[in-house]
Amino acid sequence: MIGIRAAVAGVCAVVVLGPAATAGPAPSYPTPVLTTRAANEQAAADESDRLIAALGDALAGLNVGAVRSDSAPVPGLAKPDESTTMGEPSLTRTAWWTVTVTPKALAGALSASPPAGTTDQNGSAWGEGRVAKRRYLFGIFGAPSTDAYAAPELDIEVEATDGGAALIADTYISPRAARTLGSYVTDSVTRIDVTGRVTSWRSGTTKRLDEAITGRGAIDSFVTALDELPGVALYQGVHSCPMPMTQAKLRLTLPTSGGAVVVRADDGPCGWTLGVHRDGKRQGPRLDPAAMTSRLQKLLSRAGA
Repeated sequence: MIGIRAAVAGVCAVVVLGPAATAGPAPSYPTPVLTTRAANEQAAADESDRLIAALGDALAGLNVGAVRSDSAPVPGLAKPDESTTMGEPSLTRTAWWTVTVTPKALAGALSASPPAGTTDQNGSAWGEGRVAKRRYLFGIFGAPSTDAYAAPELDIEVEATDGGAALIADTYISPRAARTLGSYVTDSVTRIDVTGRVTSWRSGTTKRLDEAITGRGAIDSFVTALDELPGVALYQGVHSCPMPMTQAKLRLTLPTSGGAVVVRADDGPCGWTLGVHRDGKRQGPRLDPAAMTSRLQKLLSRAGA
């Protein structure tokens, strides 16, 4: 059976969810292939080069008279506009071109035929920027994240010139922190003990979760998902986060043949943070919890969150 103890404003209750399949023979899990920060940085650099090359190929295919320049064709494009960037040091590559069409025509053409491996993130139209008397258009193209890097982005600004337009292209990408062996679960697991609490700032109540996961399939699914999480992005843009209405903390303890592994997951103003601990010490970097968010939310829902 799986039992959950929910405590609301000091009142405890035990909720029985029904029978659950018990764990069968406990398998060991695959030993991971470890990477390094240097390898992740190189992968990010290679992706930055690919994005710039893909833009060059896209411009050539559009027949817009694109000519690459070694420096800014106009003073306003000497460096990216800070309002459109993810922030240093994720800026990795910068390149310039001139074209023989207007900024609006170029923006429309690139949105219709984005650089290979990217998606247009500009909605119905590119943004319009203005600095003093200078006006320009800016567009953003994204590419998929991988286990080595996060959120590749190709930012483009286009400014009118006498002969058409000039553009600056900047790539923003963050390599990921490299996981260590201790952050993976490779030894056999027969149960997962889940405790947690959800506090509502509005009502002042706290709901608690106390559950044992014993089903073989559920255990294996969780361990596999945990071991597949990549490290967090090393560089993250500055952004504001809304004031949360609740604060949640989950602790998932996996007694293994090699010692207890504790997963600490906290849901705060900017979303979930997640780390793997042994003997009270975090093993390696925090992990990117994106692929596990829905799983964590389901656990919280059992506490009535």
